[in-house]
Amino acid sequence: MHLDWRPVALDDGPPISTSVTAAETQRLQELGKDADVLEIGSAFGYSAVAFGLVGARVTAVDAREWVPLDTFLGALDAYGVRAQVHAVAQSSQSALPMLVDEGRAFDLIFIDGDHTAPVVESDVIWSLKLLREGGTLAIHDFNEPCCCPDVGPTVFRLLGEPDEIVNTMAVYYRNKIVGEQRPEVFVPSVTGRIEPKVPTGFWGTVQPDEHP
Repeated sequence: MHLDWRPVALDDGPPISTSVTAAETQRLQELGKDADVLEIGSAFGYSAVAFGLVGARVTAVDAREWVPLDTFLGALDAYGVRAQVHAVAQSSQSALPMLVDEGRAFDLIFIDGDHTAPVVESDVIWSLKLLREGGTLAIHDFNEPCCCPDVGPTVFRLLGEPDEIVNTMAVYYRNKIVGEQRPEVFVPSVTGRIEPKVPTGFWGTVQPDEHP
């Protein structure tokens, strides 16, 4: 499934450029309602605003190499959610270890940042360290092999089949990731050493047209 960037308005507010679909937005808002949310990759602010509108407390990590911070903050102001969003203008490779050191934990982590394989792997590994017991990991562009070919195979290698797929977004529940139901998946150790194992199967068997 290929996603185009286009302007989308939330409620009666001004449009914000995004590639997140309406179905993905609805699921993210269901998962993020009144929750502590970590967003990795914020772009123009669409998903941060969507979370803010349902009462989430959002930590938004973005290196701001593409969209200026002022543009992001302007979107928050336009929707009246700026007080609920803490913007961290750093790369995820820098910010996520810092959040771990601070002892932070989140109910929902939404990964939609750098889509190259090494960064996706880093984001997943550090996110599992930050995900609260019973929390949820949502990864955008999992099922978008056209423009983001590294995301799906990298995530599948680390975590196996998603518990849900909503358009291009894969959803994993932490208790299943680290529990007996998915024993082939790595668990970050207290020392930070990661030993991922490759699950059987191949991500390419999940075809985009199976999840319209």
